[in-house]
Amino acid sequence: MAKPPSSMAKLTRLAALHDVPMTPALSAELRGFLRDGSNLVIAEAAALAAQGNAKELLPDLAAAFERLMVDAEKSDPHCRGKIAVVEALNELEYSESDLLLRGLTHVQNPRWDDPTQDAAGPLRAHCALGLARLNIPGLIVLLTDRLLDPDNAARVGVVRAFSGVGSSAAVPILRYKAMIGDRAEEVMSECFASLLSLAPVESVSFVARFLKSGDQDVQGAAVFALAETRRPDACQILQDFWPLAPTDLHESVLLAMAMMRLSAAFDFLVQLIARKDRAARSAVSALAHHRYNDKLCKSVGAAVEANGDPAVVQWFAKKFSATEANPSSDDASS
Repeated sequence: MAKPPSSMAKLTRLAALHDVPMTPALSAELRGFLRDGSNLVIAEAAALAAQGNAKELLPDLAAAFERLMVDAEKSDPHCRGKIAVVEALNELEYSESDLLLRGLTHVQNPRWDDPTQDAAGPLRAHCALGLARLNIPGLIVLLTDRLLDPDNAARVGVVRAFSGVGSSAAVPILRYKAMIGDRAEEVMSECFASLLSLAPVESVSFVARFLKSGDQDVQGAAVFALAETRRPDACQILQDFWPLAPTDLHESVLLAMAMMRLSAAFDFLVQLIARKDRAARSAVSALAHHRYNDKLCKSVGAAVEANGDPAVVQWFAKKFSATEANPSSDDASS
């Protein structure tokens, strides 16, 4: 009798299927892999099912999740299988909440790279996002309870889920969470982003308050959250903050303004260069992300010439050279 293929052989086979279009035959093969005893094989098969939009495999994905929940630390070390399965279920718009509710409270062994966090934290995050997608009754209360999750990744997912709810009821909860703070910068960043998504007009001034925080990580999170709005009022707030920003945040503020792709932001950065500001080189670096924008490139070149500092001229020549990757369509057409 032929020896069954090893897990490594199965993973090799799955890797070879990444560029194969979904067909009934491939779907049947993935169904077999989803019944495998290896959590890594299940994880790869789940990713392929999602990639191929194989909704016919939804029952198989749910069944795989249930098996991996039995003696979870042994059957699914580091929770890789369950995380991949729930990601696939969300991608394929799975419509049952019971599985996601189970995953939302599942706790597993400490994460191998950080013993202070548990391996199921990302699973809880994906389950929170899935429940927000379904918008089940009582969701706001459920997510509020999970804001106290000890795992950083889980709290990030929960805050992001509030944004997915799309309800104004989430706004006061997120504002309160922002005001009491969080030990993880990424949670604060997500909190600011969710508020600016749910209630952009009133949240710009609220997030701007955190520019006065004594914590530079929080200040940095607020800077980039404001920049991502690409709103003129947020741009003006960052311009006003610039002279007051801690030295360690100077480059971040300039980069964030360049990311806004607003004429006012570009003009501000160009003027920094022309008036020989101490941050002229940093402004050149920030604007170099748009070096394929011919009009902007000419403006920066003129500002560098007006500056006249040989170090700035040399820096401009280096940062605006055409030796790096091709531009994005956004940059090229700006």
